Amino acid sequence: MLKGLTRLGTLALATSALMLAAPVAAHADAPARNCQFVATSSDDVTFDGVIAGYVAHSQFDDVAIRCFIRVNSVPVASTLTVTGISAAAVAETLSFQAHDGQYVEICTEFTTSHGTQTECFETVHQEVPFAVVDGVCLVTETIGKMGFNILGLVVIEPDGDTFVAGLQVLDCVNRSVPPNAVRFSR
Repeated sequence: MLKGLTRLGTLALATSALMLAAPVAAHADAPARNCQFVATSSDDVTFDGVIAGYVAHSQFDDVAIRCFIRVNSVPVASTLTVTGISAAAVAETLSFQAHDGQYVEICTEFTTSHGTQTECFETVHQEVPFAVVDGVCLVTETIGKMGFNILGLVVIEPDGDTFVAGLQVLDCVNRSVPPNAVRFSR
C-alpha cells in the first residue's frame, strides 16, 4: 500500500474544498493557500488527474502559486507558477508514478510580500458522505448562479455542477461525484 495514498475509491470535491477549506492563518495578514489533487484514473503505479490550488492575501501585493507532487521527497510533477495581485489560482492536469511503500506528498509553493514558502503534506484519501456533498452543492449552486469562472479552469455552473480543467468533479443535479474521481489533500 502507498504510504499516504490509497487507491481510487469514491469522491472528488476539489473546487468546493479549494474555496472553503483554507488553512487557519497564523497571524492577521497570513495568506490563505492550498493545493489538492483529484485522481481521474490510476493503475497500480500511475495516477492521472487534476491538481489545483490557490493563494489569497489581504495585502494588495504580488502573489504566486505553484502546486506539485513529491514522491519520497523528490518532486515528480508540477504546475506552472501563476501570479496575480492579492490572489492567484492554478489548475492543470498531470500524471505521476508512485509504487507501493512510497511516501507521496502534495506541496504548495506560494509567494507573497512575506517571501516564498513551501508546505508539503502527506496525502490523505477522503470519502465524503452524501450529506456533505448535498451541503456543498447548496453552496456551489449559489456561487454558480453568480457566474463563477476562473479563466475557464474552475467553472461552477448555475446548477452547482463543478469542473476543474474541464473535468467534472461535482454533479449537483444527481447529488453525486463522478465515478473514478477521488480527492487527495492534506
